[in-house]
Amino acid sequence: MNMCKDKMIMIDSVKATTTFLNYSDFSKLKYRDKVDLFFIDYSLIPLLVHDNYLSSFEKSIHGKEASNDDVNRLA
Repeated sequence: MNMCKDKMIMIDSVKATTTFLNYSDFSKLKYRDKVDLFFIDYSLIPLLVHDNYLSSFEKSIHGKEASNDDVNRLA
């Protein structure tokens, strides 16, 4: 999935952050595409990831109580 310049312009920082936090989307990207996503707004995306990381993890365990393995994965 090679992202061209025009496609990268159409992605906003919220969509880029969603891609970072969604493993199935993120794993399909090449390294260069991941770097390009980061530099869409390199001052805001780390803050958005930090703000939403726990909620994305919470959704990944599907409402079950977190086990020690889950907490270690999160750390």
